[in-house]
Amino acid sequence: MRIAIDMDGTLMEFPEIYKALIEAFEAAGHEVWIVTGRKGETLVEDLALLASMGVLKDARHFINSMSFGEHERLLEEWSEKGQMSVDRDEIVCMWKARILVGFDLVIDDAADKIRLYMDGDKAEGVLLLKSPTMFNQVYAKWGRSHIMSYSEERKDA
Repeated sequence: MRIAIDMDGTLMEFPEIYKALIEAFEAAGHEVWIVTGRKGETLVEDLALLASMGVLKDARHFINSMSFGEHERLLEEWSEKGQMSVDRDEIVCMWKARILVGFDLVIDDAADKIRLYMDGDKAEGVLLLKSPTMFNQVYAKWGRSHIMSYSEERKDA
C-alpha cells in the first residue's frame, strides 16, 4: 500500500504513536510518505527534523507545497495580494485532494476538508482518515465559541 501521513496536526501532534505506526507499516512492506502543506523554505529543516525523529528514511517520500500546481500557486498569490479571500489551509486541502489520488491510505487532521475537494471517481479506493488530534483548525482560528460540544444542549432540539 501507499500511505500518506500529514505532518502538522497529525505526525507532530503524536510523534511516538505515528513513529510506531510508520515502523509497522514499513515492516509490513508498505510505502509511507509524509505529505505536508509546509512551505518550501522549511524543506531542509523539515527533512532534518523527520530524520532525527526516525520517521523518514527516504527524502523522496516527502512532499510539501513546493509541488503546488499552477492553480494552487495562483490562488496563493491572489490570497497574499488580497485579491481573493481564501485561506491557505483551504488551498493546501485542494492541493492534497489532487495529489493524494493514488494513495491507498491517508491520515490527516484535515481529512474532512480534503474529502470535500476530492473528485469522487478518482477518490474511490482512497481511505481517508481524520487524525485523532487535539489540534483543531476552527478552534485555533476562531476560538471555542465556534465549536459545539456534543454534551452541550442544543436550543433548537
